[in-house]
Amino acid sequence: MAEMFILLCEEARQEANNVISLMGVFPPSGIKAVLPLVMPKFAIYAVAPTSVVEGQGDIKLRITGPKRQTIFESSPLNMGKDRGTAVTVVMISPVVFDSHGEYTITIFGQRGLNAQTMLLVSPPS
Repeated sequence: MAEMFILLCEEARQEANNVISLMGVFPPSGIKAVLPLVMPKFAIYAVAPTSVVEGQGDIKLRITGPKRQTIFESSPLNMGKDRGTAVTVVMISPVVFDSHGEYTITIFGQRGLNAQTMLLVSPPS
């Protein structure tokens, strides 16, 4: 797996002063929800050292559900590079989580880049 930091949240905004604001960041323990969970907005924020993404070309992002079904796949994306860091923010609208379990978010490149994180959707207590 590549050295990449991935955060999942409800919304990400580029502010006027070149700051990215992340709202509703999901905890590592996942979220509890009644199904189907329809999220009007779902954001994926990924950052990596430029050396990790050099030569990768465009990247793609895929979300697969607990039954390994693809629920979202992006068109090719370009990670913006600034001072040794590559960043991308992907906003998906809407996203529907229709079963409880682990959802896998994978970022992959043309030359072996492969980073993953999980989002656990579980029933309310």
